[in-house]
Amino acid sequence: MISVYHDSFKVTPPDKVRIHAGMLLDDKLKEQDGEVFPETIEAGRFIVGSGEFTLDDFEQCWVSLFMWMNENHYTFRKSYPFEVYHSNFREHPEGKMHVDFCIPIH
Repeated sequence: MISVYHDSFKVTPPDKVRIHAGMLLDDKLKEQDGEVFPETIEAGRFIVGSGEFTLDDFEQCWVSLFMWMNENHYTFRKSYPFEVYHSNFREHPEGKMHVDFCIPIH
């Protein structure tokens, strides 16, 4: 599973932030039905932060990655940050999940 962020919570009111939930597929989507549509993540360089986190950790993970990006003189590439979920927090005794936080950079 994946979440793609089309807006930033830093500059967009929470009720206006657009987030697409999706699945990573090896093959192209054959049919579209209603709100199901293909979306391609542009290839390129990314800063990736990986680990096991609770839902409460997500905001700090994003903040820390963007701070690291700025401190190390990387610049944000006009594309969409996203999260890749490798496990389900409901199946972990501490409510954690393995997540990759991905920031597109130049």
